[in-house]
Parts: sequence; C-alpha cells; structure tokens
Amino acid sequence: MIRVTQLVLSVFSSCSMIFISVDAGYCLTKEQLARFDEDGDGNVDAGKETVFFRHLANETLAKYDGEGNLNGKFDADEVERMNADVRKVDTEPESADIRLRLQEGVPVPVNTVYEKVEVISGTDIKYRFYLRQKRADIGISGDPLESLDGASFSYAEDIESDQTAVSVEGAAGILFRKTRVDFPDNYRPGDFALTAYAIGPFVEAKGTIDTDDTRLTGGVIGQAEFFGGPLFDLQLLSAAPYFQTDFDGVARIYGGALTWQPFKSEFALGAYRRLPGGFDFTWLFNGEAEYKYIDNPGTTGFAANSDNFWLGLDASARLLPLADQLDGRLFLAGSFAYYHDFESKTDAALTTAKVGYNLDKDKNTAIEFVYTNGRDHNTLKDDESYKATFTLKY
Repeated sequence: MIRVTQLVLSVFSSCSMIFISVDAGYCLTKEQLARFDEDGDGNVDAGKETVFFRHLANETLAKYDGEGNLNGKFDADEVERMNADVRKVDTEPESADIRLRLQEGVPVPVNTVYEKVEVISGTDIKYRFYLRQKRADIGISGDPLESLDGASFSYAEDIESDQTAVSVEGAAGILFRKTRVDFPDNYRPGDFALTAYAIGPFVEAKGTIDTDDTRLTGGVIGQAEFFGGPLFDLQLLSAAPYFQTDFDGVARIYGGALTWQPFKSEFALGAYRRLPGGFDFTWLFNGEAEYKYIDNPGTTGFAANSDNFWLGLDASARLLPLADQLDGRLFLAGSFAYYHDFESKTDAALTTAKVGYNLDKDKNTAIEFVYTNGRDHNTLKDDESYKATFTLKY
C-alpha cells in the first residue's frame, strides 16, 4: 500500500490543502484525500491506488469522480453534474458595478477581475434618476431594463360630454448608490454576497385627475442587492417608509413596505429566454409586507384611524412574439397582484393585461392598450377600465 504521509511535501492550513509530489503539480484537498483512506490509517485503501494517482494527475476527474462511484472515470451522473456547472457558468450574473457601467456607458478597466469588485473601484457613478411604473421597479438591479414597465400617461377627450380624462401611473426616484462592495477574501463565483446598496427619495402617483380614485405617495427607499446562493442569481431587498395622500391633498396615510424581488436567468425570472417559434419570454415577481396607518382616508376605501397589515405577491410576465423579426418591439404582458390585510381580513386582487409596441430600439417608450380589473390594496377602490397609454421609462 502507498503511504500517504510519505507523499506529502507541505501542508498549508490556511487553504486546507495538501500538496502531493506528482508531475502534474496538482493538489488534493483533505476532503478528497479522505475518500482514499476511509479507515484512517494513513494509507490509500487497497484497490484504490490506480484511481488515486489518476486523481492526482487530473483536477477535473478529482472534482467530479466519486460523488456516486469512485472508479477513476466519468459516469453518466458525474457528466451531468459537470454539464450543470458549465451551464451555471454560462448564466453567472456579473457584479452590480460592471452591469451599471455597461448600462450607463462608463468605461470598464482592462484589469477588471470578476471575483474582486474592489479592483474596479473608484466608479464615477454617484446617483441615478429612475422613472418606472411602480415603486418596486425602481432598483439597482434592472435585469433586464426592457422587462420593466415605464410610467404610463393617458389622455382621453369625450367630445359628446366635453370632458377630458388625464391619467397617470408612475414612480420617480433618485438612488444614491454604493456599487463597490468588497467581497469576502474567500469569495468564489456563485457564493452569496452583498454586491450593492442604495438609498434615495421617490414619488409615486396613480389615478385620473379630477376623480375620487387617486393616490400620491412620497418617501425614501433603501435597497440592498445580494447575488449568488443556492436558489437565485440575484435578490433585491427594499425598505420604503412613506406618506400617502391623494391628488387633492386630503388623505393622510402613513406607511412602510418591505419588498423582496428575486432573479433567476435559468428560469427566465428577470431575464429573457428564447421559446420555440422565436418568442422571447420573461417574468418577474416580488413579495411584500406593508403597514398602513390611516389618519384621514380621504376618498379611499379605508376607515379613519385604522391600521392595515398587508402581505402580498405581485407577479408579471412579458412575451415578445417574433422577437428577431420585430426587434422585440411588439409585446404581450400581464400582471396579477394579490394582498391580504390581517387586521380587517380584507383581500385585494388586481389583474392587468396589455398589448404594446415599443417606439424606440432601446424600448424606453411604448404605446400600450391596457385592461385593468380588480381592487388596488393601496386605496381599496375597485377598478375596471380599458385605456390606451403612452409609457416612458428611464
């Protein structure tokens, strides 16, 4: 039998690796060596000598062989695990700093190192203005921007009744961002790590002017972006204390919301994936916990001097038919939001369906035809409407 301790040249406890004297110069970790010395006597177990030297000579074999059958060759399940790791590398998201640089046209230094965000520190990106449809869409992730909705504006003139309807649904905010967050020294691609955080003011408006169904909200939003981990590529956590009123300034509602939004490119969650027939598809969802204290309900459906504790889910999806031929400009989209108030035992569900066409190649402006049906948990007002809107995002 081969005496393992006679092959050891040096032990580096800081990296937990034992270096073995072989032509390939490769080293096996303590965990890998343990597979060849199950009885702990310091010798390679009888019958494992050939496989042992194959592992010493081939790093890839050492990594994947032995999950099911330690036989010195690649079995079908080991090949599948190898391919899964390859696919993971293909979809590994880049750091927040790199994504923001590319998005805003800021040059990337040639000495950029993926694992170490501090190598590309000193970014001149200090803040950014956002214009989106909802507060939850104001974010430092924005993967991809074209999957998010812009602020919508509509104008309708009823000639017979000589009435004008002007509607708006949008959120504007400025995020002051910290996109240089040093990863831990032992960080490896795929590990769970904080990559960016931001804070800034926002204003959110929704409703038709001169009606009793309007909402105007202002507050501060703070966000933290985490990437990696076992389930998602990216996760965005947001906290937003706010004050809500209406377009007339009558309502007085104080609240705060915690929002969680995950991204997973493999499942088209926050990233477009090609479907059969040349269709591109993406979807988004977020979970939210929200508290409201209603001092004066104004024209909302809330009761005065009451509390609400909402827990809800907001999901949306977007399909681009004939994406290559139409340059992704035509889209079909839909969303569903469901919230439950644990204080009043009230439910609020809101469904939206739309078809639209992007007017510019960057997909920042669009014309949409929208159908809405349900109850908005922010006002407890029922709504069923059809409208044509112009949308703009930044």
